Parts: sequence; C-alpha cells; structure tokens
Amino acid sequence: MASSNRLISQFNPDSYSLSLDLNKKTKLFEGSLTINGSRKSKPSYRITLNQKGLRIISARIFFLEKNNKTEVEVKRIVHHSRLQELRIHTDKQITSGRYILELKYKGRVSTKGTNGFYVSRWQDKDLKNKEILTTQFETHYARQLLPCIDEPEAKAIFKLQLNLGSKDQDTILFNTEIESDKSKDSIREIEFRQTPVMSSYLLALVVGELDSIYKDLGKTKLSIYSTPDKIKSAGFALDFASKCLKLLEQKFQTPYPLDKLDLVAVPDFDAGGMENWGLITFREDLLLFSDENSTLSDKQSIALVIAHELAHQWFGNLVTMKWWDELWLNEGFANFMEYYLVNQIHPEWNILEQYLITDKNYAIRMDSLPSSRPIVNKINSPHQAVDGFDAITYEKSGSIIRMIFNILGEDKFMLGLKDYFENFSYKSASSDDLLSCWQEYSSINLKEFTRTWLYEPGLPKIEISLGNNSKQICLHQSRFLSEPKTRAGNPDVSSGALGLKPNLKKKQREFYINNLKNSLSKEDKQIWQIPISLVDLNNDSEASNDFVMKKESHSIQFKKNDSLPIKINKSGENFYITSYPEEMLTSISESLKKGSLEEGDALNILGDIIMLNRAGQFEAGSGIILELIMSAKENYGSSQFWSLTTGFIGYLHYHLKQNCQEDLLNKYINNLVVTNLNKLGFDSSKSDRSEDTMTRFELLSLASLARQEEFVKRMRHIFEISSNNLNSIDSEKRILVFYSIAKDAYQKDYDQLIESYKSNLNEIGLRDDLAYGLAMFESKDRVENNIRIMQDPELVRDQDIVSWLSQIISSGKEAKQIVLDWIMKDDGWDWLDHNLSQFDKSNAVKVITLSVFSEKELSILKKFFQNLEDIEIEKSLRESLDIAKSRINWH
Repeated sequence: MASSNRLISQFNPDSYSLSLDLNKKTKLFEGSLTINGSRKSKPSYRITLNQKGLRIISARIFFLEKNNKTEVEVKRIVHHSRLQELRIHTDKQITSGRYILELKYKGRVSTKGTNGFYVSRWQDKDLKNKEILTTQFETHYARQLLPCIDEPEAKAIFKLQLNLGSKDQDTILFNTEIESDKSKDSIREIEFRQTPVMSSYLLALVVGELDSIYKDLGKTKLSIYSTPDKIKSAGFALDFASKCLKLLEQKFQTPYPLDKLDLVAVPDFDAGGMENWGLITFREDLLLFSDENSTLSDKQSIALVIAHELAHQWFGNLVTMKWWDELWLNEGFANFMEYYLVNQIHPEWNILEQYLITDKNYAIRMDSLPSSRPIVNKINSPHQAVDGFDAITYEKSGSIIRMIFNILGEDKFMLGLKDYFENFSYKSASSDDLLSCWQEYSSINLKEFTRTWLYEPGLPKIEISLGNNSKQICLHQSRFLSEPKTRAGNPDVSSGALGLKPNLKKKQREFYINNLKNSLSKEDKQIWQIPISLVDLNNDSEASNDFVMKKESHSIQFKKNDSLPIKINKSGENFYITSYPEEMLTSISESLKKGSLEEGDALNILGDIIMLNRAGQFEAGSGIILELIMSAKENYGSSQFWSLTTGFIGYLHYHLKQNCQEDLLNKYINNLVVTNLNKLGFDSSKSDRSEDTMTRFELLSLASLARQEEFVKRMRHIFEISSNNLNSIDSEKRILVFYSIAKDAYQKDYDQLIESYKSNLNEIGLRDDLAYGLAMFESKDRVENNIRIMQDPELVRDQDIVSWLSQIISSGKEAKQIVLDWIMKDDGWDWLDHNLSQFDKSNAVKVITLSVFSEKELSILKKFFQNLEDIEIEKSLRESLDIAKSRINWH
C-alpha cells in the first residue's frame, strides 16, 4: 500500500452507529452506518474515509449548524483502492463545522487470512466442520468492516446492532455487553451498549459456537471463551487473569473502565493476542492450558501473554499513541508489565531473570545490527506500521522502561503512571506527555536522559580498562555493532540498504553512499546517558554509588583500601553491553567458580560475553566461554543459567554441524550435563519445584542435542512403551522423545508420528510436539513429504506455516537445501506469498536466511529476494542479511 496522508486532519469522527446485516452462510454483510464528526480544515469539495473491499451503495452528507441540518449534495463516490480510501465528492464546498455522514454499503467476510473480518475453522468431537467469524483490526483493518477514519488518534464512540437469522443461536461477542437480544420478523437483532471513546483498531466482533467460564470481580465480569471441546482447559487463564486485573487496578490506582472483559481462544489467529477493549482474542495455545498436554513453559507463556494484553487495557486502550511511530507507548509498556505482573503473581518462576536471557538479549542482538532503527521512528503508512511490531518496539522499549523504573523506584514510577492515566484517559498521548508525568517524581531530566535511547538507533557498549594506577577504572562508551569492521568500509555492507536498490544509476548511487557515510559518521558520535551501577563484592567503597554516565569517557578513582568493582550493571538491569579487560575477566572467572556473584550478575556477565563473541568482539573466543560455563555450573545451576547455556551451545552446535564437526562439542556436553542430571533425576516427581521442572528440561535438551547414549536408550524406551498412546508421555519430555526418535531416522517411527499427528489435530500441545518430531527427520523423502504436509490446509493452519518451515530448515544440512530448492527453484515462495500475512511473510524471510552459512549461500539468497522487489519484506530482509553476514563472519 502506498503512503497516505493523515485523514484525521480533514475529518475527525465523534461517533459511529452501525447496523450490520450478516449472512453467515454466504459470508456477505450489509451495513447502514451513521458517522457524526467535525471538520477543522480549509474548505474542500470532498470528505475522505478509509475503506477496503467494501462497495458503497449510497452516501449522504449533512451539515449541522445550531438546530439546522442541511444536506450537502454528493456529486460522486470514488473508491481509491491503492490508498484504501473512500472519497465522497460534493458540488458545494465543505467548510469547517459539524457533519453527519450516512452510508449504506456491502462487504464480504474474508475466507482467507487472519486480518479484517475473517473466518476461523474448527472441528467438533464428531469431526463436523464448524466456523467462527472473528476480527483482527490492528493496525489498519477495521476499514474492512466499516468505512472510518482508521487511525489510532481518531478516537470515537461505536454503537453496533447486529442482525442475523432468527434461528441463529451462536454466541455473539462485541467490545461491550449486549443491551438487547430479540427476534423480529425472522431476524435476530442484537444491540450492544455503546463503547467508550476508542480507536478503530480496537473494535472486535466474534460470532460462533462458544462455551465459557467466568468470575464476577466486583463491577467487572471476567469470562474465558473457547470452542466447546476445549473449555475444560480454560481454568488457569481465568484464575491468572482475575489476579492480574486486580493487581493492575491496584498498581495503577485507575479502575478498569468497562463492566466486562472477555478473553477468547480463536482457532485461527495470526498474533499471540490482541488487546481489543473488553474483548481480547488469543491463539488457542496462548490462552488454554491442558494438564495432560501442556508444559510449565506453556503455562508461563500463557501468563505472560495474558498479562501483556491486560496491561494494554490501560496502555493503548485507555490512553492511545497518536500515530504508529510512537507504538512503544503501547507495546513497550505491555512488554515491561507482563514480566512485572507475572513476577508479582508467580515469584517462584524467577521470570525477571528469564527476561534477562530472553527478551533483553534478543533486543540487544537486533539493536546491534547496522539496520536497526530508533524506537520512535517515522511511519509514513499503515503497511509500514506492521513492520513496527518488532524487537525494537517490544523488547528494547520494555528494557528502556525498566531502566526508568529502576531510576525512579516502583512508587514514583507508578505515581507517574497514575497521573498519565488521569491526564490522558480516552485521549491520545505522545512520548513527551508520558515523560512529563514522570518528571514530577524524578531528579534527573528524563527528556534529556531518554533522547538517544528513544530517537537514535542502537545501544552502547561500555569498554572497561584499568587506569594509570591500580585503583582507577576507566569507562568508555561507543555504539555496539554486530559488524564493527564494516563501518569504515563499504556502506553497502554496513547497512544492507544498497542491496535493496540494485537499479540506481551511478550519480544516484554516489549520492546514496554519501548519505550513508554521513549517517554512519553521525552514529559514531552517539552519546547515551547510561545508568552505571558498580558491583563490589566487598561493598566497601563510596565510589561504588550509582550514577549516570553522560560523556564518552569516565574515570573512577578508588581509595587505597578500596577493592575494585568486579563488574558493572547490577543484575543486568540496564540496556547496554559491557566489555571487560583480561584482568577483570580473571577475577570474574574466580568469582563464578566460588559462587560469589549474585545469579543475575552471573547471567549478565555470561550473556554479555556471548553477545560480544557472536559479534566477533570477544578475543578470548568460544572456548573460554565454555570454560566459564563449566566453572559456573556448580554454583549457578538455575533453570535460567541452563537456558542461557543451552542457547549458546545450541548455536555452536548448529554451526559445527554444517561442517560435520560437532563430535568434540558433544563430548563437552556430556561432561557438562551428566553429573547435574543424575543429581536432579531423569524423571519428575511430585516434590519437584517449578525450578526443578525447568532445569530438567534444559539438561535433557542438551543431552538430546549431543545424542548422549544413555539418554537415547531411555527416549527409545519411553516411545516404545507408549506407542499405543503417545499422549501418555510426560508432556515435559514428549518433544525431546520425538526429537530423539527422529534422529534415529526409522521409517516406521515417522509413519507412526504422522498417523498420531493426523489423529490429534485438536490437541494443541500434543499436535505441536508431533509436528516438531516430524520436522526433525532429515532424509530427502521425509523432508519432501513434510513440505507437502505444510502445504495441506487440512493438516496445518496458516498461522503455523512459518513454525513448520523453521523446524524443517533447522533439522539438518540436507533438509535445508531441499527447502531452499523448493523456495527458489520450484514455486515455494509463490505459495508462501499467497498463504502468509505480511507479518508472517517477514518472519519467513528471517527463517530462510537463518540457513545461510557462507558468502556463496548469502549471495544466492540475496539475489533471489532482491529480484522479488517486494516492499513488504524490505525491513525484514535488511535485518536478516545483517544477521547472516554477522553469522558468516563469526568464528
């Protein structure tokens, strides 16, 4: 879609009143819409709304002046499909003032894809096909249901009457409660209460056969909905969501404003969850927890997503950003709050330490790319806004908010938010608005502090060196980049951007290169205000007090009797990378062996070193990291430590496997794992803590990766004794059992997994584990068959295609090549392009480029994607090429 002007500048709606006639059988609908609004711009001969896929039958415009209502004659109606606009032209000039628009139109429920108003399909226990009609309007898809100003700042009241056949007994859900439900002349008329003032992308409508469970929470009724066969798995979601909603009201000192909140599990759903006000929709596996088929990790994921979407009821719904360039005001907060809330409700999960090694480290990885962008980034059109839902908006923003939280302290942080909600409820706000609310409670200038963090790309690396005497340390900041050697060289390499402009003429190319050089030069001079916290094991120095580093370099002089700090960035709470000199690494190694450091500090050190290593900026090499891990395993045996270890060793293993050199690493894994696994026990017990369950899974994952002999035998035994009922396998081990069986590579096992997969399509946890097991088979015939399965809509939902693609590619070198040949030489990409949403298509690009391990492979893949000239994948391609180049250069 081309870039478009902001339509709110020429017409600002106050309310929409929609009567919608819906034929579920034909998937057709007819709308009768009244829009009240105002115009505050220079005179014009048209009013423009957003619409897509609708056919406008009639349009009338009325001008309101005092008590008079004068019709403005409509000359013609124009559908501008490229800009997704409805242009209503008049003979008479439309001046500033209040207007009423009356529209009649027709549309169709989409039977393909998961955006707009679409069909989601499922099967009941008798294998009868059923349908749910549902919506997904973020970022710019409400225009597929009704003509509107489909922009976040255009907040208005919505009133809906839905008309169905009188015999229809489906559950009907909207953002608000049903006001009346009656039958009249063979029509079922359902009228809903009007919504609060809200953005169009938060509208939601669900029509289908659903069951529910609920709790009354004072003035709010909280309900969980799903298809009838799965409602038994809704208990955890109801319990957690009720605790979460109460906690949010308490912390924000701002009540949830609606009288109901529905959480709905949708069989076909592209995102994890969508925060529609009063009617939140989810992927089934991120709302429903099955005691038989789900894992503790599944439970944690469900809790995080529920907390994220409930936080949005305030961040995004009650107060909305004005435009998509400040999306962090929604998503960064929801990312921060999800971990905060889950930690409050389930402290035994140690979820904040998990955040350090997952979200924060992923954000660092993506922000270290030359193609990274600022958090607040100019968005010219809604399709660009889709690209904004990335690690910078979510994980980096959440990390920056965590820094502010640490600076202010919890009480002042929450008081600032209370002011924010009081000042901007039912309105739109900007970054400055939020910072001003916090500023009342801060001794530092928050706008100055956040300027580089919000408005410039990248993150700092702090390099520590010892000063001229033994009691001085020097800190130096610079931008952390995954490819530092390329910055002074060819801009084509350093940005990845020239690769997307292959047809530039010579002068254009020179101009473009000069701009890139200037940009890179500017980035070299970036200076962040960085919170510095020094970790001193003896805690005996006043110089160890926290401070904000505002210059490129800073020296700290300690007294004669002071001990030097062992690290900076306590518990890794702040968003930067630290590079330590050899002398400090020696002390760090000793502290890891003795267990002198706190768990968070140990994880932060290992995480930073691993990140530096992947960027080619840790001269000691991977071997030293493996030694540090071996030294630390006795004192830092938490699940988070093992998760970080598994990620690093898995990365090494995948690289080495490309050249069949993984055997030596397998021996290391066996030495690392055996003692700890024997101590913890191979099998779970009733006395297990959450920590034991998560640690055991990480240890077994490593044993699985190394094909540890005893482990392989036990996995085979479990599979064989459970062959008649694979669902009976412990859900915490099941995926590892299937992985091990796949690596044995027996045809009979593959056939059994297929049969079980086809029989358990409605058992979410089991189905996904079986899919993973099938994808791990590496031989040519099975890989080709897996590609056929992936393309069968009866076996794989569109939302799961990228997951299948990723797993098949990662299963082995031969499998990778088969998939690449299918994509580039057959019709694979055409098929993906046709079946994936823009968001999933971008993810597919990332998955495919993960297969690149040489310059030759990179060149081939780069040329293929460039020839597509697809604007929807440009951003994803830039990032993916940067990551691929970094991986090729890594050693």
